[in-house]
Amino acid sequence: MTPLLDANVVMPGLQLKLEYLNPSLSIKHRALPPAIFEYAEKRGNTTKLRVVILTSGTAGISVAWAARRLGCEAVLLMPESAKQSVINYASQLGADIQCHPHGHLESILQNTQSYQTHSSSISSRTSH
Repeated sequence: MTPLLDANVVMPGLQLKLEYLNPSLSIKHRALPPAIFEYAEKRGNTTKLRVVILTSGTAGISVAWAARRLGCEAVLLMPESAKQSVINYASQLGADIQCHPHGHLESILQNTQSYQTHSSSISSRTSH
């Protein structure tokens, strides 16, 4: 579904994928939402599903987008240095953004995994 741009002037038959037109503005959108949708489909009920990701960029937007489509909660653990544009977009998608000093993020992610005993969570680490 990613739009293609004919680039015949560069090389005959060449087409360029316009990845920036994905909902999350990133190629990561190809992998994260399908994995979340598959997990949610196996689980059945997504009302208590919480998706937690340690991210500093567009992977978090992909998670926020998928969670919004499923009607579940997305928690983005981000470094204080995260781009404001990413924070704004993920917030508009309904994600709970939690910015912390970079050195504290790993331990915070481990603490969020304790939610799994009370509700179903998906947690992940990603880099830009």
